[in-house]
Amino acid sequence: MHPLRLKTFVSALSGYLLPTGAVILFLLLWMKSQAIDPNRHNRYISNLLRIQELDARINQNVLQARLGLLPYYDPIVHELAKLKRIQADLQQIPVFLDAGERQSIDRAIELHIQLYQDKESQIEQFKSQIAILRNSESYFPVSVNSLLQNQTIDPTLAALLNKLLQDVLLFNLTTSQELKPQIEGTISQILAVSRPTAQRADVERAIAHARIILTRRPQGDRLVNNILSLPTGDRGEDIAQAYYNAYQQALDTASLNRLALYLLSTLLIIGIATSIIWKLRTSAIAVQQSEAKLRAIFENSLFGIFRVRLEDGLILAANQRCANMLGHESPAEIVGHKRTIDFYVDPSQRQQMLEIVQQQGEINNFEQQFRRQDGTTFWGLFSARLNVAEACLEGAIADISDRHQAEAALQASEAELQVMFAAMTDTVIVFDAEGRYLKYIPKQSLAYKPRVQRIGKTVHDILPKETADLYLDAIRRTLYLQQQSGDLGDCLQKSINVEYYLPIQGKKTWFSASVSILSQNTVLWVARDISDRKATEVTLAQAKEAAEVANHAKTQFLSHMSHELRTPLSVILGFTQLLTRSSRLDPKQQEYLDTISRSGEHLLTLINDVLEMSKIEADRIALNEQDFNLHHLLDGLQQMFQFKATSKGLEFTVERSPDLPECIRTDESKLRQVLVNLIGNAIKFTQAGSVTLRVSFVIRHLSLAKDAQQMTNDQGQMTIHFSVEDTGVGIASAEIDRLFDPFVQAEAGISSQEGTGLGLPISRKFVQLMGGNITVESRLGEGSCFEFYIQAENTAADVIPSPTTSRQVIGLAAGQPAYRILIVEDKPSNRQLLLELLQPVGFDVREAENGREAIAIWQSWQPHLIWMDLRMPVMDGYAATKQIKSAPDAPIIIVLTGSAFEEERQIAVATGCDDFIRKPFRAEVLFEKMTEYLGVQYIYKEEEGRKALDSNRNLHASSLQVMPVEWIEQLRQAAICVNAKLLHQLIAQIPLSHASLAQSIAHLVNNFQFEEIVTLTSAFCH
Repeated sequence: MHPLRLKTFVSALSGYLLPTGAVILFLLLWMKSQAIDPNRHNRYISNLLRIQELDARINQNVLQARLGLLPYYDPIVHELAKLKRIQADLQQIPVFLDAGERQSIDRAIELHIQLYQDKESQIEQFKSQIAILRNSESYFPVSVNSLLQNQTIDPTLAALLNKLLQDVLLFNLTTSQELKPQIEGTISQILAVSRPTAQRADVERAIAHARIILTRRPQGDRLVNNILSLPTGDRGEDIAQAYYNAYQQALDTASLNRLALYLLSTLLIIGIATSIIWKLRTSAIAVQQSEAKLRAIFENSLFGIFRVRLEDGLILAANQRCANMLGHESPAEIVGHKRTIDFYVDPSQRQQMLEIVQQQGEINNFEQQFRRQDGTTFWGLFSARLNVAEACLEGAIADISDRHQAEAALQASEAELQVMFAAMTDTVIVFDAEGRYLKYIPKQSLAYKPRVQRIGKTVHDILPKETADLYLDAIRRTLYLQQQSGDLGDCLQKSINVEYYLPIQGKKTWFSASVSILSQNTVLWVARDISDRKATEVTLAQAKEAAEVANHAKTQFLSHMSHELRTPLSVILGFTQLLTRSSRLDPKQQEYLDTISRSGEHLLTLINDVLEMSKIEADRIALNEQDFNLHHLLDGLQQMFQFKATSKGLEFTVERSPDLPECIRTDESKLRQVLVNLIGNAIKFTQAGSVTLRVSFVIRHLSLAKDAQQMTNDQGQMTIHFSVEDTGVGIASAEIDRLFDPFVQAEAGISSQEGTGLGLPISRKFVQLMGGNITVESRLGEGSCFEFYIQAENTAADVIPSPTTSRQVIGLAAGQPAYRILIVEDKPSNRQLLLELLQPVGFDVREAENGREAIAIWQSWQPHLIWMDLRMPVMDGYAATKQIKSAPDAPIIIVLTGSAFEEERQIAVATGCDDFIRKPFRAEVLFEKMTEYLGVQYIYKEEEGRKALDSNRNLHASSLQVMPVEWIEQLRQAAICVNAKLLHQLIAQIPLSHASLAQSIAHLVNNFQFEEIVTLTSAFCH
């Protein structure tokens, strides 16, 4: 190969391969640096925690079965099934871990599975032993009592049987081996005494049951001890430790890949900058060459090219062709000497041209007559563009004198033809006043009866009668317009449009015809095929109908999904409340219930966000205005966020203007949700400094408002202004425009791996519904400020009910009637929840699965109050409520449903329901509603103070200074790794003199607030 060609080939190859290789390497490093899946890691950690929890529950259930406190074995079976599923999930080890580490984890899991198989086998043996033992425990006392009740029994035998019963029952409780010989002796005496008696068979059966108890009870206890002694908890810890080591190794590998990615990015940027500089130098050379070419074109162009000063029209530059057009020998004679005004035949045209240029910045194809130096004239066509920087016009001119003369000669003769044949692609017809064809130029593919000669015939001779009548009516109306106007010129600008169809080639073909005056007795008929447009209109109509059906289906779907999602969640949160009311829970169980409740509330928030966004998109959101105390709302928000802010070392303040009204009327729920979203985001994305909520108000009138869009009326309505300002990470200007789009998050939100991207869109819609708008100002790295205002009415404080305190109801006060409560609900779990809430308190409660059963029970039992579900089989809640409320002595009916739509509430109230509660609900709300409508009075359990919460509010980074720096670093690492066991071990090392510090940190661990622990220890990280 020729050396030059080889060099060119190598250069081209490297020009492609090097960038491609760099990009591939960049993508490879980026993929490796992003290999760790935080969600998968969190799920795996959660499974590790659950497997320890299930192991403890299984041991607890086995002990309860041993003590007879577990009536059936379903809890053990269910917990074992759950544990097997989690073991199967744990075997799906995250792929981002090293292969060797995955094998180590897998071996630990296999050991755990094998150990649990042994444990499950022993549990089965235990269940068999217990089943036989419980049978004898049941029948032994019955057999002895049956013998003792026999009137003919020997007194000595009766005494021995009674002693045997006492000793066996005592042995069953204590399993004392000292009682065994005594019992055997008693059995021998009984057998000796009963030998001649008639009750011999019954005595032997009782003794057989006694010996089963003596044998089986020790065996069952040994099995229990073996089950509890199996080291399943230790094997679970081995799995957790193996996973932690593997995860740390994966984190280190990802960090190295990120470092390599940053280095490669730096090299790529340097290479790109070098390439750009080289291309700029090449472009400069190309520009110089281009200028030389343009100069040659300028001088030799067939068009006149000019450049004139805008102020006075002085010619600044011109080529040879331009000078020749104006009657001069060379450009030197006119450049710097002549002005364009000297060459206009009509100087006023120059002013007209300047006005167009000033308005549009350019002028195109401007025709004007010019005068040469010798006095002759010519027609010129020129275009020019305004050069603002140099205050001049740059353009080109062509001599069109010959064309202008030809156009003038043809203009008169072609006027009529131009009108007739302007649309030759359409059907063109000339009719007289009688509808007779004078001229006919069809579009052959759309001709009706193409072989019929039309000239001289009328429309009735050719077309169907209905269409012919339409033709003739349009012709006569067009001629009538001309007669009324009297000016043929004006009528030429007007036309009548008609639509019709003709059967062509076996199908219906639609036309749109424009009918206009051609002369005093003739009209021009231009028809165009619009079949496609008609088909499109039909399609659009069908699509519109389908869209309406789809929108209705979407509404039905959202309503159904709201009910289906909130109903089971109501059961979860409801039974959590029931368990919380129990006095037999130990602190650990109480913590588990608190965790379930918080997780359920978080899930409810996510479901509400998605449903709110769906209702917003379906335009089904509405205000629910009510009177409330604004200061109470602000106090509650301050209490809600104060601890979280303090735990991060932030200052959270609420500033209120002195004249802020106490009570207002607007949608309290939506206002609270907006403020919770904004304050929560501010604290989440602020690591140091402060978060401030400012609230003020102003009375706006239409005449004083600077922004009319802020006003909803001119009645002096109150405008309340809110702002949430922080010193956090800030938002890039490029992200602000999309910040309020659904499912869109700023870079800080994406990095935090939290949130759904729905909070701000929902907040903006809520603010707009309350008559305001929301804006944001932010600077990256300095903080953000969200501001919004709402319209509200000032209300009197005495019309707002005082807030009720949350107390646990434990019974009904004395001196009240026996209240009858009917529960109408198709889901057994929901009925059970309400039964467990109401019956222990003292209400007389009955159940119905559907509306038909509810009506039957109401007619026979006459309840005081009915809790009514809406969606039920056989008969729904709407129909049942309507029928019950039609009676004069109808009871109170309160809807209890999982629907989140306001329309459901409106329909229920219109049907006759007295009130409406959405699932999930708090137990206190149910009791308050029964007090509101029935006047029920309760007995309450006194609440205990929460010392741990108070101490947490005073927890600061400085509180940790009492402990060594090494201990603080271990605490930080344990929180980062979410190692609750190690955290509790570290808490145990805190001296008793600092018990409040230990309680505060333990509260954070038990509530999974590891992020707050990391924040508290960050000041000691170096």
